[in-house]
Amino acid sequence: MPRIVAYTYNAGIHCPACAAAAHEKGRFRDAPGLPPGTDEHGLPYAAADSEGNLVHPVFSTDEPPVEGWYCETCDAVIAKPDPEHAMHMAMDAPDPIAAMFRLIDTGVVDERDVGNFVAMYADGVWTNPNDGLCEGLAYIAFHGGRALVASWDNQGFWNVEEMTTEEAEAEIATREAESEGEEEDRC
Repeated sequence: MPRIVAYTYNAGIHCPACAAAAHEKGRFRDAPGLPPGTDEHGLPYAAADSEGNLVHPVFSTDEPPVEGWYCETCDAVIAKPDPEHAMHMAMDAPDPIAAMFRLIDTGVVDERDVGNFVAMYADGVWTNPNDGLCEGLAYIAFHGGRALVASWDNQGFWNVEEMTTEEAEAEIATREAESEGEEEDRC
């Protein structure tokens, strides 16, 4: 059975919690000529927004666009975007790393899926010059006290790990100390 996952009003899409809060604060008015009653979230069927348009429910069976739906009040994810589309959008964002962290935090992409992205926007690169296969090659991207570290595993797949900035800086210092005096980077 379809359920209400969002509402459209005031020219935007909003999660049920924000719509209910707007109703409780008196931001909706009654539209004339509609039956009394409320829906599953307690919003009246006759609710109208500040522009006089009906507050319209969005159902779980409605098809979201590839960019997904986010609540325009609280920024909660209503429908996840297509991961590939989301990655491309993050590349065009003013702060690509912040955009990527948002995609990870909201579950749109998994940390394992962002290795190439981290390599493109890396703030630094670590290498182990003696492994010959560049297994020690790692890229790191920082944002807001967080870091994403992307490195290759021995089977040729990205291994991406999230760390705090402090943990990443300690790892950098350890790797630099281990590689001092070693031969030139061949990777």
